[in-house]
Amino acid sequence: MSISDAEIFDRWLNKAGEYGGIVPPRVASKLMAGGRLVMRSLPTETCTRTIVRRMAPDKALALGTSALAKLGELMPEDDIAPPRRVLKAAIGAGFLNMNPAIVRLEIVDRESGECEFRISTRAKEGFVLKQNTAPKALERVTAELRTLIGLYP
Repeated sequence: MSISDAEIFDRWLNKAGEYGGIVPPRVASKLMAGGRLVMRSLPTETCTRTIVRRMAPDKALALGTSALAKLGELMPEDDIAPPRRVLKAAIGAGFLNMNPAIVRLEIVDRESGECEFRISTRAKEGFVLKQNTAPKALERVTAELRTLIGLYP
């Protein structure tokens, strides 16, 4: 079962409240209701990038899974059947990797024996102070994928 982006942001917000350690977790979840309301009203920034490499689709799926698992928490996704495989993860990005970003990695088989990695990131940004969370998340995922693929030494 696929998890919505709003649920992922809510989970991240709850974790942040519990890590603060100021109040017990059951009280923190009640206090987070206002934070959820604010988070839903914040604008969402999106960034995308595509990488095309000649490789087997199963290897591409394994590399994508490995990269996202290393950087964050994989989320269940319904669409992992050929020719389009979709992976979703929540990773930290922005200042000190403390802001949540949702990464959607789509692996598309091409007829020429190539695989296309379509990476898209979504993150909430403040009205005044922008941390560029979505672009930083995109850079983190792209760098990890390129390292695993072998594009970086």
